[in-house]
Amino acid sequence: MRLTIFGASGQTGLQLVQQALELGHSVTAFVRNPASFAPRHANLDIVVGDVGVADDVASVINGQDVVLLSLGVKMGVADQVCTIATANVVPAMQQFGVRRLINIGGMGTGPARNQLSAFGKFVAGGLRMLDRHAFRDKESQEVLIRNSDLDWINVCPPWLTNGPRTGVYQFGCDLRPPVTAKISRADVADFMLKQIIDPTFVGKDPILYY
Repeated sequence: MRLTIFGASGQTGLQLVQQALELGHSVTAFVRNPASFAPRHANLDIVVGDVGVADDVASVINGQDVVLLSLGVKMGVADQVCTIATANVVPAMQQFGVRRLINIGGMGTGPARNQLSAFGKFVAGGLRMLDRHAFRDKESQEVLIRNSDLDWINVCPPWLTNGPRTGVYQFGCDLRPPVTAKISRADVADFMLKQIIDPTFVGKDPILYY
């Protein structure tokens, strides 16, 4: 399939790119700084642009099958990158008839937060106090996604590690993950790529962890 990956130069984004290419997909990697993006492949198209520029975003969505958002937020940074990007991605997908959108959310926001224990919610609340900008950005992004008419899936991992891809993890919308739950970025990418044609979690916020 033809995939566009936003946030391709991030740690999870790189896993998405590499695994998608291994699976035989054609990948368009949207990056802001090409110097930070090393992969090269015959089926890889690297496009330099700004997620805040609607024309840049639209140029890599037209003609694609699936869009994957792997945009991260940096602690203490007030820029609402995820929200700004999604505000351009959603209308471009609607304009060009691209239906499937797979986003990396988080367990501390949206419906996934309701699956946390009382202590888990307390911890999430503490993290929100430490970095309210990041939480606000992800929450605003998820609202834009949920209010769209796209076939969206909002993947909600806990603490991320740089461990290997195992392909073995728990996933679902009714799980009760412990506060110490974690999963590797490689396995998050593995799960996301399995969703590109699977309808099971369309319109849902699946949680995944070991």
